[in-house]
Amino acid sequence: NGGCNNITVDGIGKVSFNDVFDSADYVGYMYPETNENNSTIKLAIDTWYQNNMSDYTKYLEDTVWCNDRSIYKTENSNIYYGAYGRNVDSNKPSLVCPNANDKFTVSSEAGNGKLTYPVALLTADEIALAGQGYENYSNDGYLLITDKPWWTLSPSYFENAVDYSRATEFHMRTNGMLSEASFHSTLEIYPSISLVPRTMISSGNGTPDIPFEISVQ
Repeated sequence: NGGCNNITVDGIGKVSFNDVFDSADYVGYMYPETNENNSTIKLAIDTWYQNNMSDYTKYLEDTVWCNDRSIYKTENSNIYYGAYGRNVDSNKPSLVCPNANDKFTVSSEAGNGKLTYPVALLTADEIALAGQGYENYSNDGYLLITDKPWWTLSPSYFENAVDYSRATEFHMRTNGMLSEASFHSTLEIYPSISLVPRTMISSGNGTPDIPFEISVQ
């Protein structure tokens, strides 16, 4: 009928983005920038994929998942990352991933080859381009509102105070607005995958009650 009904959709669980949050070295889906260690959320997503999605890998595209850690600016010892500049200061979201080591992929042909499985999270830029914006911007009919706060793949800023330091990541509030949360906050995980080109739909109309089903022949 042209409307959009918001529903409560369960993710795969609630975790911190990373248990360690008081150093900029821990910012990332893997850390440090050389991508040697898995974040807390990556371990949770990989475990979910291994237990539930391994049989469907051949239907999924090894797309680039951009964990953009490019530095937008530094101010008062705080570090602001690329997604902050695009989505907070300039309102110009982009799908360009500026750094090669932030392009998370399974194969090293298109990215860093650091993923075990072709799965990660949506970025703040993708969420903005799909119809939502930062904090005071409201879109009640937004597709991705789940009535639960959930993590994105985009670092926001690192706060480096004298008595307290913390890394923050963009997340979706319960009302659908983009905002920041400290790494050690416990939020919902909604993994994202990309279907291979020319994927066919066998049934369904895309509604919650009658979801699309892909043809696996």
